[in-house]
Amino acid sequence: MLADSIRARSADTSFEGRIYGSIILFVKQQILSCNTGRTIYDRQFDVVAPNQVWTTDITYVWTLEGWLYVAVVIDLFSRQVVGWAIVDHMRTALCVKALQMAFWRRKPEPGLLHHSDRGSQYASHEYRSHLSVMKMKQSMSRKGNCWDNSPTERFFLSLKYEQLNYEKFKTKEKGKEKEKERLSIIDYLAFYNGKRSHSKLGYQSPMQFEYIFSVVSGNST
Repeated sequence: MLADSIRARSADTSFEGRIYGSIILFVKQQILSCNTGRTIYDRQFDVVAPNQVWTTDITYVWTLEGWLYVAVVIDLFSRQVVGWAIVDHMRTALCVKALQMAFWRRKPEPGLLHHSDRGSQYASHEYRSHLSVMKMKQSMSRKGNCWDNSPTERFFLSLKYEQLNYEKFKTKEKGKEKEKERLSIIDYLAFYNGKRSHSKLGYQSPMQFEYIFSVVSGNST
């Protein structure tokens, strides 16, 4: 009965019927979008080599001049941040910029597994088009399940707790607050990749861990 009612309302050519039909079409598109971004990597946090699984997400940072938004791409093998972008909006372009940096820095082979949450930026046609061109497979967290992307969330926690929470920039120079915060984030990224030790990596930094792997395996990334 309900299905018949929906079909009848969708076929209605009145103004109200067209509005209802548009809503039904939108809902169908959203359902299709969610179905295509299924969870593939299923919390398989142990990866055997670089450029096999990347995770990505967005966080926000408050400044006295407004919000800054940070997108990162992390190689799950070494927890190295391989791509990032810092801007004052959270449109899809933010995520694309971080992805492009990661791709051109690492040049992964086709088939890399790319995991994110179900944010509209990552579910967008624009972002998925980039993944297709880069020959990456997309995986998305299960609905309402933030633990699927916990390594990236853990990085954001470290960034804020170890760096940003202890910094209070005070300047009367207009336009300087966000720039100082952006440089602070970049400074922490350099420290995190090159010097910060991880228990998961045998208390080595991400770059040290990858260097040892490349020497032992005879590969370079």
